[in-house]
Amino acid sequence: MRSAGELSMKRKRYYDDFKRIRGQWDARVRWDDGTTEQLPVAHQYFWRSGVTYHDPLDWGPTPEDGPRRALASPRMQRWVELARRTKKVLLQIDAVNDKPAEIIPGLGAQLEKAPEEPFFKAMGYVGVYDIDDVKFDVDGLSFKFLSRYEKVKL
Repeated sequence: MRSAGELSMKRKRYYDDFKRIRGQWDARVRWDDGTTEQLPVAHQYFWRSGVTYHDPLDWGPTPEDGPRRALASPRMQRWVELARRTKKVLLQIDAVNDKPAEIIPGLGAQLEKAPEEPFFKAMGYVGVYDIDDVKFDVDGLSFKFLSRYEKVKL
């Protein structure tokens, strides 16, 4: 991954005054050239060693249910489309709510009752990154981090 210093001479920089609505999966980023851009928010929790991001999409009571639910989710499909189009993400620092979800049998199916609080709580942001090789399939959501943008120092 190239450092921000190597790229800062030619690249725009971001302000860390991100505009985000609680519960939304994207945020508006303001750049030093006066433009703004809507970017998907990724979780630091799923950043693996080096340049790899992998979210196994554990959305269900069984490992097979999660990816199927994610693949069928219009909200997740919009997130993936935005990541592929912009080739950038805003990486969020997470506090994790590890309380288990309650499994409720009903209507001939297993239904999940979400915990009272979301699984992730935003504690801040690491920064904005260029990404590539976005994959979204039964193995989960993955991509490669290419480089980090520099933040405007106020």
